[in-house]
Formats: sequence, structure tokens, C-alpha cells
Amino acid sequence: ELISLVTRIKNKALELHKTNPLLKNSLDYITYNLKPYAFLKTKIEILRRTEYCLYHTETAQANLADFGVHKIKRGMTIYVHGYSSSVVDLLLKAKSLGIPFEVVTTESHPYFTGYLLASILAKNDIHVNYYADLALRLAIKRSDIVLLGADTISEQGQVFSSIGSELVAEIA
Repeated sequence: ELISLVTRIKNKALELHKTNPLLKNSLDYITYNLKPYAFLKTKIEILRRTEYCLYHTETAQANLADFGVHKIKRGMTIYVHGYSSSVVDLLLKAKSLGIPFEVVTTESHPYFTGYLLASILAKNDIHVNYYADLALRLAIKRSDIVLLGADTISEQGQVFSSIGSELVAEIA
């Protein structure tokens, strides 16, 4: 019964957040090969796996922000493609250090992840210029640096990211 409930919650979360690979990977890890133990043993295993995912995510994102914040210079215009929680953390860290910058982004169809990014940054008093996807080239040309999130990095070093990321890299 507990495994069935957790599986239903996982499926609903993935349905609501189709573009979030971190969520999918974390939920896959938490629910992978759960055994129908006694209720308490299953609950403890789910909690252990959840704590591990939270710790790993928080430390990885903090480390990325610490590393990347040194790339942000005073007065920069930064193009961000779509939404990446790691990129948001990096930008919030730069703001907390008092580094003035502005962000340029595009809509990022089909899920409007650029709009999500712009909304979060605007709520944190970061200036954002929001462009239609058709103005991608213009948005990038007016930027000093481009930041992309990565969904996956393979063992061979291949980077997989959201639709349009390869085009953004070529224009940049």
C-alpha cells in the first residue's frame, strides 16, 4: 500500500513537471526496486533515499554556484536559455555578493521555461529582459555571457540540455 501511494505521487509529480530531469532522476532513485517489506522498513528506506537525494542536490547546486559566480562580472548582461535551478542559484549568489548584472532570456517554448526563469529572477529584484523565441539571436548578441543548464552529462562528456541549447551555443 505504501509503495503504491509513493508510486502514484511520483507519477503525478512527473506529470506536473515534465521538463525537470533532476526531479525524475531523484524519484526514480527513491522508488527503484522497493521491496514490499513491513511498513516501517519500507518507510525508513524511502526516507533514507529521500534524504540522500536532498543532500546531494543541495550540495551539488551550492558547489556549482560557488564555482560559477566568479564568471559573473559587474555590469554584465547574461543570456540564460530556459530554466535551470542551478543557474538560478548561481545568479542569486551573484546578487547576494552585490554584483550588478542583468539577465536576458527568451520564452523557451513549448513550456515557457524562460518565463518561469524571468518570474523568479524578477521576484528577487534581478533585472530581466524577456524576448520572444524568434528574437533569440538578438538576445544572445546583446549578452556578454551565456549560461545553460544541463539535464545530463554523459560519461563521454556529451551534454544534453533543453531544446535549442545547441543553437544557443552555436550563436554564442
